[in-house]
Amino acid sequence: MFNYGPHYRDAIYSKIDKELNYDIYFGDKIPGNIKKIDVSTYQNYQKDLKNVFVKNLYWQRGAIRNVFKPYTNFIMDGELSIVTTWIVMILAKLKGKKVYLWSHGWYERDGKIKSFFRKLFFGLSHKVLLYGDGAKKIMINHGFSEKKLIGIYNSLDYDIQKKVRDKLIDTDIFSRKFGNNYPTLSFVGRIQKWKRLDLLIDAMVQLKNEGLPLNLVIIGEDTENSGLQQYIIENNLSENIWLYGASYDEEEIGTLIFNSNICVSPGNVGLLAVHSLMYGTPVITHSDFGYQNPEVEAITDGVTGSFFKMNDSKDLALKIREWLVKHPSNNEALRKKCYKIVDERYNPYYQIEVLREVVGEG
Repeated sequence: MFNYGPHYRDAIYSKIDKELNYDIYFGDKIPGNIKKIDVSTYQNYQKDLKNVFVKNLYWQRGAIRNVFKPYTNFIMDGELSIVTTWIVMILAKLKGKKVYLWSHGWYERDGKIKSFFRKLFFGLSHKVLLYGDGAKKIMINHGFSEKKLIGIYNSLDYDIQKKVRDKLIDTDIFSRKFGNNYPTLSFVGRIQKWKRLDLLIDAMVQLKNEGLPLNLVIIGEDTENSGLQQYIIENNLSENIWLYGASYDEEEIGTLIFNSNICVSPGNVGLLAVHSLMYGTPVITHSDFGYQNPEVEAITDGVTGSFFKMNDSKDLALKIREWLVKHPSNNEALRKKCYKIVDERYNPYYQIEVLREVVGEG
């Protein structure tokens, strides 16, 4: 029972449906405009749970009654804000059933009050399936048994992306677009102020003034009138920045990422790290892991990317320069290093095996 079924998680959920035969329930809506999975092809999809929001909390109507059905194991989102999840875990314990929370777990930035509630919340579960190892270390420090904490990580549509990757070649897409042979950076995601793309613009200005001009392609829609386009104009970078717009065509996205030198995510990085490494392109993002997403762990510093001081455009410029000096182009050896972590861990095949071993077949 999940809070929602976002389209980018269709690969793992459909694989669960087909291979593990679990009954599946998704919440009907969440704030924002994230596209929902088309469940019409799912064999075991049961029904939508109606999400009812009250300020920062919400109730999933239809979730609690499932505890009284013959189910013995439940996999649920590990979100403190879902009130019904607390109730399901308490009732499940009373009835001798098990709840597995699929969760980000714990953040370094969590204060005493949030940490108190997290300890209660995760303590009610049988096991916690975590997106990263950083949360696991924090939870062990808070007294949780290592046996209770299982790394399941995260994934995109690995099969489709692998087919795209196998066909990718170096092209002149950027030299044709920009009319130069400057190194090209990439970013994929919605354009929002908290993504701090302004830092990347500032870093590009600095590097241009230092004799290292760059290009940048941004694949994503400006969903909040961020003012980024005006900022680009003010900094005289219009000829070097391609506002590509939103794209859900994996061949387009793969070509753009593969042919760029570095993917830069200046605010924080989530599944973009997995997406970029899947196509053999290293990632630069900030180094304050307390304000990062778990997928940042896919990046190995100095090997498949690097880290700059959070909110520091000068350090970002320095890290971009250092990377390009060491790696003026992305050769096959570098790309294979990027592929490795995704092929080994950040894919639905790995996640299915974790579920099969930890929770069992449906």
